[in-house]
Amino acid sequence: MLSSAMYDEALSFLDTLPPNDAEQAIHTYGRRLLAARPDATVAALLRGCSRARGAAGLARAAGLVPIFAEHPRQLLVRFALCLNP
Repeated sequence: MLSSAMYDEALSFLDTLPPNDAEQAIHTYGRRLLAARPDATVAALLRGCSRARGAAGLARAAGLVPIFAEHPRQLLVRFALCLNP
């Protein structure tokens, strides 16, 4: 199991990535990050990907649904941001 500091470091790294790269990293590592740091993971995702709003943002968020399956509250936060910029 990774230490808390390592999860925090990974989330900080997400902030440095362009939105598409951050989204790809969430696809790869999102389940682990959400399990360890659900709110911080969603916050990092929102910071990196919130530029796409409305239908485009909703489509991007929909692609992440499987990752959020065990974290429905965080998924709702993501969808709400897309619908209410």
